[in-house]
Amino acid sequence: LVSHDLGDLLAVTDSLALIDRGKLAAHGPLAELVQKPGALDLLHDCGLVFHVPGVIESRDSTGLVHVAPAGSSGVRIACGDGADLDPGTPVDVRMRPEDVILALPPAPTTLSLSNQLPGTVQHVTQGAGRTLVSIDCGLGVPILAEVTARSVERLGLTPGVQVIAMMKAQALRVRLRS
Repeated sequence: LVSHDLGDLLAVTDSLALIDRGKLAAHGPLAELVQKPGALDLLHDCGLVFHVPGVIESRDSTGLVHVAPAGSSGVRIACGDGADLDPGTPVDVRMRPEDVILALPPAPTTLSLSNQLPGTVQHVTQGAGRTLVSIDCGLGVPILAEVTARSVERLGLTPGVQVIAMMKAQALRVRLRS
């Protein structure tokens, strides 16, 4: 399948081949590609997105959908999308790295953000003008956060550092898992 829509590609495969100017630039799973600066820049140009597989657990009275990520216990992701789907429906929660905010513990308590997931920095990849931080939040797939080099320095983001990954529910998209 050839596409420039990374979200669509990730719905049908777990391995990507990146072509730049007619030549194979990189290939492999997304988790490996985001650790390569050259591949990171190509992925960003395609609209870098990642997904967390899960199951819709519930909807609340405010219209938020709560997704239980596959393979994690007790963690729920609140989404402002997917209100038309029933509990028990397998879905992918799609996120863009630029929508993920990082903070050092303890988690802030007076924010409008619905999702605050504790995790550990796994990798920090510096691309041309952008930095991508890969965080293990116990979801089976890494959370990816795009931050500035200044934020990496200011927060001391290196592998092993504990962080809180935060996302607005309205920034997340729910899609039926194919």
